[in-house]
Amino acid sequence: MSGREMWLEARKTGLGGSEMAAVIGDHPWCSPYTLYSRKLEIIPDLVDSKRMEWGKRHEETVAKWYEVETGRRVLSGDDLRVVLEAAATDDIADLIRRCAPGWTSPFDLKILELVRSIERTCIIEMYGDHYLLRHRDFHWMIGTPDAFIYDLGRESWGILELKCSDPRMKPDWADGPPGYNAAQIQSYMHLCGLWWGAFGVLFGFWDSGHLDVQRDPDLINRMLTTGGEMWRRMQEADPPPLDESASTNATVNLINAEGDPELPVFAFPDEAEDWDRKWVEHKAEAKRHAEKSKAMETLLRAEMGAHTEASLPSGVRWVSTQVEPKGKRAYRKYTRKAAR
Repeated sequence: MSGREMWLEARKTGLGGSEMAAVIGDHPWCSPYTLYSRKLEIIPDLVDSKRMEWGKRHEETVAKWYEVETGRRVLSGDDLRVVLEAAATDDIADLIRRCAPGWTSPFDLKILELVRSIERTCIIEMYGDHYLLRHRDFHWMIGTPDAFIYDLGRESWGILELKCSDPRMKPDWADGPPGYNAAQIQSYMHLCGLWWGAFGVLFGFWDSGHLDVQRDPDLINRMLTTGGEMWRRMQEADPPPLDESASTNATVNLINAEGDPELPVFAFPDEAEDWDRKWVEHKAEAKRHAEKSKAMETLLRAEMGAHTEASLPSGVRWVSTQVEPKGKRAYRKYTRKAAR
């Protein structure tokens, strides 16, 4: 088994930083029920898309840019692996000899400060070239931070998370990291005993940005409480309650993808009468909303006339494009563009 395969197996023994938003119900595409089903292998885990794969390949590019942009020292990639590997084997002398090239003696000592901080709260597990940090008190809390940063002004270490994002997502970062990213970095702060962190983000390979994040005790306490409960459920095969999210709906469909015509007619429990009644009511309400939405779109389209683009005072734009299906009548497709 390769180091990566062993690392992937080890990830099944806890809840990682990238999963914490789903644990607390703050992930837009993964509900607690979906996460539970993936972790217990009731449904397949996600496979990295090409975009995710290339994003990972460019993390070191973002790290180097961040270091130049901020003047902070970044410990990432192979340098970080060397440091954690030496720490995991208790070979501190070797750590000093092999620490990141170009780091002068004072920074050697700063690296030792980081190692001591991590070791106070974490167990360092190495799987070939891959590492995993596990909290000493909350054994289910695990993580693999992208990098660590040292700020000369603060005279302290922080977590650095490196993201490669769709440029259309940039507005989501205007007032701070999106909730699912915030949960991840707060999890790593608690895991490593650090009090601040930062993001370096590449938007579409031509735009970039960075922001600092302070430790949020309330969010961390929420993750510890909810994470402990999720881990208990996983150990006892006790699934979380179903919710109304699209993620949970898709998970239920996937679990029940194949029917068995040999089974007898299933008798719903009495409470299902209420579920059915509400389903009918919500369907009718959704139809009414769809009709009203269509009416408003008709007004906007009529006002645009032959214009292919129109803007509102808020900055929202409506854009139309000509669609000419082969063998069918051409038509105009209208798209609403959010304000930049």
